[in-house]
Amino acid sequence: MVHDLKGRFVDCNPAARRMLGYAREELLTLHEWDIVTSASREESLRLWDTMQRGVSVDLERTYRRKNRKLIVADVRSMRLESAGQDLITLSCRDVTRRRPAEAEWHDNGKDLAGRQRLPHTGSWAWDPANDQTFWSADTFCIFGYEESTPSPPFQQVLRERIYEEDRKGVAQRLRAIFRQHRPSLFHFRLVGPAGAIKHIECTGRPLTAENGAVLRLAGTVTDVSELKHAEEALRASEQLARGQVEALRQALDALAEESRRNRRWTSCWGASCAS
Repeated sequence: MVHDLKGRFVDCNPAARRMLGYAREELLTLHEWDIVTSASREESLRLWDTMQRGVSVDLERTYRRKNRKLIVADVRSMRLESAGQDLITLSCRDVTRRRPAEAEWHDNGKDLAGRQRLPHTGSWAWDPANDQTFWSADTFCIFGYEESTPSPPFQQVLRERIYEEDRKGVAQRLRAIFRQHRPSLFHFRLVGPAGAIKHIECTGRPLTAENGAVLRLAGTVTDVSELKHAEEALRASEQLARGQVEALRQALDALAEESRRNRRWTSCWGASCAS
């Protein structure tokens, strides 16, 4: 599929029409956000504005077919120039069968925001050369920034939101992804505007040009605070249980020792009486 920078489709091939269930004439009357449920109009416009010509960006999108059925697709998008006009090309692969849980999530109407595939998860991209970022709506929510504002530069986020003791580690991880051209998964703590601490799981991967140079990084952030708290509660419970078992063992040992002393005393007393 091909659309312009305003999101209006200008071309589509037969495979795209079969995947979405639209005739060509029908699809060319639509905008990208008319059939995409996993990204808002504002998010898409920000992404296209930051894309460089000839550089592919890998995404995962949830599409609504003409019959209202939702499908999940791996999408490779690229900004190209044609006849003096900038266009976005989309190469899509339907992976719904690999995402049954996500498809069920959408079909049941649980994705009330209509913008993010999983709860407590947001997506991000970062251009280190210009310190320019692109965030999904849920990333704004996780980091505690207003979605109506542009996504803040990375250095600002590092200073305002990343827990002080974790800042160096986060910066080192991102630099390693950039230098080594390898994806990574890491964790850090985030401090919200009101001072609440969240535990974040972050994935990052490099996005490269045709010559292999890394142009930007992209990935996801997931708020795993509930899981972290549950793990801490489980460890505390296990520690309490071990303490109770140890106390019980000591009490049983004390009872056993008292029983042995009583038997010895009874034995000695009986011998004295007999004599």
